[in-house]
Amino acid sequence: MNEDEERAQEFLKRLGFAELRYEPDGNVPPDFLCNKSIAVEVRRLDQHYSPRVRGAKRKRGLDQDAFPLRHWLRRTLADFGAPIDGKSWWFFYVFRRPLPPKPIMQAEIERAIIATTLSPSPDRVESSELQNFRFELIAAAGAHPDRLVLGGNVDRDSGGWLLSEMLANIERCIREKEIKVANLRRIYPTWWLILVNHVGPDLSQHDEAEFMRHWNYQHSFDRVSVISRAGPLVHFDVEAD
Repeated sequence: MNEDEERAQEFLKRLGFAELRYEPDGNVPPDFLCNKSIAVEVRRLDQHYSPRVRGAKRKRGLDQDAFPLRHWLRRTLADFGAPIDGKSWWFFYVFRRPLPPKPIMQAEIERAIIATTLSPSPDRVESSELQNFRFELIAAAGAHPDRLVLGGNVDRDSGGWLLSEMLANIERCIREKEIKVANLRRIYPTWWLILVNHVGPDLSQHDEAEFMRHWNYQHSFDRVSVISRAGPLVHFDVEAD
């Protein structure tokens, strides 16, 4: 069970179902079965982008690139070992898609590391202008266990007006799930969809009302609930138009 399914399970338990089964039919929909009659699918609600590559048609979730990049950077920076002369450096980066090949990014990181060893040592080292990826090293106030410490980042493909992102991505997620379960709808009388919000902050009551004012997508689920990734207490339901 992944993190989003755990959040959905907490949400369903709080609704008071007497019986709750995870993957009742194996690794196929639904993700949960409540009281033997309500099939529940779970989906991460995240932002997507269209790859700027010729022939690429499918949208990709932003985290499909952001998470692997951060994991790769963490491993790459760890390879530089302990601080030299008791000095550590923060590594901050900015990126957008498509990313440069990893050998090009790694070569630029190595060039910047060499620059930190110059005398007198600088307090800041910026990368060369790579396409869609740049970073800077900033001297830390004190030594850390590692020479290079992964800091924050900016994803240039992320952002946009929160409500417009929610509207577009909820519709996309519902459409994807409707296709996925189309041939299985006859097995259970009721189907729900739970979306775990990774797009942005949870909506206020005012934002929820504004969201529903602009919502006009006709879906076939009996219930669609958007819940907070922080926990199941914050949620709102998306009605079929």
